[in-house]
Amino acid sequence: MACKHSVIVGAGPTGLALAGEMHRLGVPMHLLETHAAPLPLAL
Repeated sequence: MACKHSVIVGAGPTGLALAGEMHRLGVPMHLLETHAAPLPLAL
């Protein structure tokens, strides 16, 4: 059975790399992230 749609949870380095590769391959997906903007480097 072929995958029709995927969900990637988290827009960190791994999630964004995976999303880029899936987009390049034409795989439909949703990328979910809880933060509306990037967090500052030092909290």
